[in-house]
Amino acid sequence: MFRGHSSYINCVAVQDTYVITGGADSTIRKWDMTTCECLFVYEGHTSRIQKVLLTGDFLFSSSFDKTAKAWLFDVSELGEGNEERACIKTFKGHQKGVYPLIFIPSADELDEEESEGPTIRPGDILLTGSADNTARSWSVESSGCLKQFRGHTGAVTTMATDSSGKVLFTAGADSTIKSWNIQSAQLLKVTILVSVENSVDNSQIKIKSPYRILRVTLG
Repeated sequence: MFRGHSSYINCVAVQDTYVITGGADSTIRKWDMTTCECLFVYEGHTSRIQKVLLTGDFLFSSSFDKTAKAWLFDVSELGEGNEERACIKTFKGHQKGVYPLIFIPSADELDEEESEGPTIRPGDILLTGSADNTARSWSVESSGCLKQFRGHTGAVTTMATDSSGKVLFTAGADSTIKSWNIQSAQLLKVTILVSVENSVDNSQIKIKSPYRILRVTLG
């Protein structure tokens, strides 16, 4: 059993023989899957952890503290007293809590000299969605914001990309799905989601969208 967080666990991810958990206690913990031993506590966020994302050498996290962070996954060489060095980047700019995360690795090949150890490449991109109704793209190398994706009227709670990593899909509290060109942040398409409810006697269907309610009488 994994014990250590002082409040509820909000997200979990697995890589190799390790389990990563993010808690409402503002910490991220790395566990040995076999022994359930807590190997490391990542500290730096100031509110609950929303999501953790593992990419091999790095761990990314989002938090209700309006930031995302990048951490070293392998912390074995940090040494005692250097735990704060595990956090290598902080992405600041959102006005409310940050929810989904997507990492898009650079398409550029690494030089042989750069391939040893964890390496951030100039083209590495992090995508974030937020309760401030926007998504953002970031340079992982500089931690600077590259583009803002504006158009939602509710929190952006989930995201995905196409297989090429060139189109971003965002969705959330406004019941719409939007697609964007990642490089330019141009809005490509909007899909309005609807909910369908049957009346108690099944004589009517109520179709709801953010903009109108349509009642259809059956039979």
